[in-house]
Amino acid sequence: MATSGCLTVGLTGSIGSGKSEVARLFKELGAAVIDSDQLAREAVKPGSLGLQQVVELFGADVLNRDGSLNRKMVGEIVFSDAVKRKQLETILHPIIRGLHKDKMQEIIAQGNLSLVISVIPLLFESGLSYPELSKIIVVTAPKSVCIERIMKRDGCSREFAERKFDAQMSPEEKVKRADIVIENSSSLSDLKEKVGEVYKSLVADDRF
Repeated sequence: MATSGCLTVGLTGSIGSGKSEVARLFKELGAAVIDSDQLAREAVKPGSLGLQQVVELFGADVLNRDGSLNRKMVGEIVFSDAVKRKQLETILHPIIRGLHKDKMQEIIAQGNLSLVISVIPLLFESGLSYPELSKIIVVTAPKSVCIERIMKRDGCSREFAERKFDAQMSPEEKVKRADIVIENSSSLSDLKEKVGEVYKSLVADDRF
C-alpha cells in the first residue's frame, strides 16, 4: 500500500537467511524499518497481557528473576514441541500484529518517508493479514548456510538449528509468494549491491 506517498513493504525469509542484515542495509539507504522481533519482545514485557498468557501456558519457571521472560528457555520448549509452539504463536501473533499496525501508523504520520520496511519473520506462517503491505520481499540462502549462521548466532547445536529451520515454511514456498527475492549467500558487498538495486526500484515505483 502506498500511503501518503510512502510505500510499505514486508520483508521475510527463513531463519538464518539474513533478514536483519538486509533490513540494516535498507535503513542505511533511508528506509524506515519496523522490526517484528522487537515487537515480539514488547508483547511479553513485564506487566503485559502477553507475558501473563505465556506464563499461564508454560508456568512461572519461564521467568527470569527480574520478572522478564526467559526467551531461551521458551525457545527450547517450543522447538521441541510443535503443539506448544502453535499455542505460543496463537497468543503472540495477534498481539504483534496489533503493535505492528500501531507502529506503521506512527511512522507514516511523521511523513517525509518514501519507504517503510516491515521485518516479519513469520509473515506467511502466522496466517494473519497485512493489507497495508504492498509488496513482499523474501530473503533466501541455502539451508546449509542458514544452519551455520543459526549455530554461530545462537550458540546452539546443529540438531537444534535444523529443528528451528524446519519448523518454518519451506524457503521454496516462501519464494512462490514473494514479489521480490534477494538471494543472500555471497559477500556483504554483493548483498549491499542487491539491496541497493531493490531500493531504487521500490522508491521509483510508478504508483507514487
